[in-house]
Amino acid sequence: MSESKNIIEELWTPLEVSSDGERVRIGCFGRSYDMDGPLPVRITSGGSDVLAGSARLRVGISGAEAETSRAHTYVVEQSEDRLVYTHQAAAGNVLLNSRVTVERDGLIWVDLMLLPATAGGVMGYTFAETVIGLDSLVLELPIRRDVAGLYHYWPVTEGSALSNSGSVPEKGLSLAFRPHLWIGTETAGLSFYAESDENWQSADPRGVITLDMTDEAAVLRVHLLDERPAAWLGRSGDNWGDALEPVRFSFGLQATPVKPYRPVGDYRRVCHKGLACGDKAHPYDLDTFEREADELKSAGVVWRTFHEDWSMIQNYGLPEDEALFRAKVDALHERGMKAMVYFGYEYASCAPGFMDDYRQALLLNANGSLRGGWQRLPAQRDYIVCYNGPYADTLFTRICRAMETYGVDGIYTDGTYVPWDCANAAHGCGYTDREGVRHETWPLRAVRAFVQRLYCRIHAMGGIIEAHQSSCVMPMILAYCDSYWDGEHIALTSDPVTGAFRGLTGRELIEKYTSGTGSGVGTMRAEFTGVNFGIPCQFLSYAPTFDECSGLTLLYGVLPKPGGNMDSIREAARHWRIMEKYGLTEAGFIPFWREDCPVRSADNRITCSVWEIPDGLAAVFVNLSGEPAEADFTCTRPVSAVLDAETGRTLPSLRVSVSGPAPVYVVLKS
Repeated sequence: MSESKNIIEELWTPLEVSSDGERVRIGCFGRSYDMDGPLPVRITSGGSDVLAGSARLRVGISGAEAETSRAHTYVVEQSEDRLVYTHQAAAGNVLLNSRVTVERDGLIWVDLMLLPATAGGVMGYTFAETVIGLDSLVLELPIRRDVAGLYHYWPVTEGSALSNSGSVPEKGLSLAFRPHLWIGTETAGLSFYAESDENWQSADPRGVITLDMTDEAAVLRVHLLDERPAAWLGRSGDNWGDALEPVRFSFGLQATPVKPYRPVGDYRRVCHKGLACGDKAHPYDLDTFEREADELKSAGVVWRTFHEDWSMIQNYGLPEDEALFRAKVDALHERGMKAMVYFGYEYASCAPGFMDDYRQALLLNANGSLRGGWQRLPAQRDYIVCYNGPYADTLFTRICRAMETYGVDGIYTDGTYVPWDCANAAHGCGYTDREGVRHETWPLRAVRAFVQRLYCRIHAMGGIIEAHQSSCVMPMILAYCDSYWDGEHIALTSDPVTGAFRGLTGRELIEKYTSGTGSGVGTMRAEFTGVNFGIPCQFLSYAPTFDECSGLTLLYGVLPKPGGNMDSIREAARHWRIMEKYGLTEAGFIPFWREDCPVRSADNRITCSVWEIPDGLAAVFVNLSGEPAEADFTCTRPVSAVLDAETGRTLPSLRVSVSGPAPVYVVLKS
């Protein structure tokens, strides 16, 4: 516990709590919340207001909005890490009981319970005295228009693969139930979370969560009830044995960024290599591995990631030849390199214990079927596991064992940070509605608890965690990793005839997502930089070479993660050398889309973003047009010299030539 506390303290300042008797003020890293009962009346992030006004619950009683009375707040628990308080209020003849839990990273979780009150709100003894008029309940959060620039939600259930991220449309948003919706910018934002839509009764299934634009605000509305609660229909009681049941809702709020943006200095310098579904035996012996390690070392690689094939049991961390694998890790360490190993989101049929507890551990669809079932070698099938179940403890133990037994330095997780929808009642997921229909829920808090525990333990052992979570950027969970790897869901395409998947080339990636009707700047800003959440991002590309898509992402300060292809490694190494030479990983970044970007090209085929370095600017020029271009550029800051960033050679003028996909770096000395 002390190790975990120390790790948490490195990232987040203690909760600062004060109260004037009516409102509670909470301060945490970079953010503050002024709470009136269960809801914030003010939120700040980085010193800026997030809300345009007070959040509120709009309670409809018999067709009219009822005023909510301020009642009693009672602090149950208070420490530097956690605050829990309860609140009691009433609206018309409905009692509103709530419990609010605030954690050190700024997550606020609200459990709200509605109960019918007697007529006039006076003390009563039987439910026969209760006149039930509740017919609507809407959670309303007015967000400042200048903050409501971008959105991201999860999961994607309709539209294109990138429809869940982008710039907020002028018409706003209208969504079906989503367990996560974020609205914000790079400097401030707000996430809404909900694990379940149990008891939600929305009139429009495609407008359960809406963002309505006004001149002053973008008003986020969560339609919890658009009619009388089903639990209270046709029910009345005239004695203690026939009481009307409470109606409960749970949701979370969290201002962003959630933690300091601190990229691990060498996390980009990686070679990710391995087989996905081939023979689990390693394809080369120790001598061959050492020769490869020498080549990787000379290219500047620091991290060598072993993919699925390092373990003969999927997601269990057990090499077929443990001595050989340990020797390979030692070989990396002898060269000053580090080892990272794969763990994922599967439970293998050949794993010890699978026969005994798979029905309790695995994810189930609402119809009771399993999900996944990929076939791997040696002979096994691997199903999607839910970390609300007992395999969470097994995986935690196996990961710690890998760190201790083989001396690995980091953990690569595939899908582990995604709270997959699940209906397995054996471990508390899912619910059955009043018509007997089973529904999935999303175990946000269970996954959060697991990765928080894992993050603290791995960091206490000197390691790091990389989370592969394509399309799911959920700050309450991703706060507990060191970087996330996003983009696989858009880096693949399928053959229209055979249906087989293949990777998009860099040109196809650019044309599909940045040209014409492509998703463009807002999508990249919302999902693929991590600056808005405080978590570094890497990009996944299946393009044949690194530079085919490096320009697209580098304009946003992000590099693709190279695979095991040595040509891609060498191309990536050029970027690593430049970034290390000028300290770009830690430098202030000004992307092309910001109005204050000081460097502009005269040719719109060439785009530029810059870093602020001690003696001037480092600029990267990118040409996504597919044809060579040369152009003059301007700089709004004084320039005493222009240098080629790679060679240090002085350039004669403010002019740049970008002939291919490889970005061009220039240093502008002040």
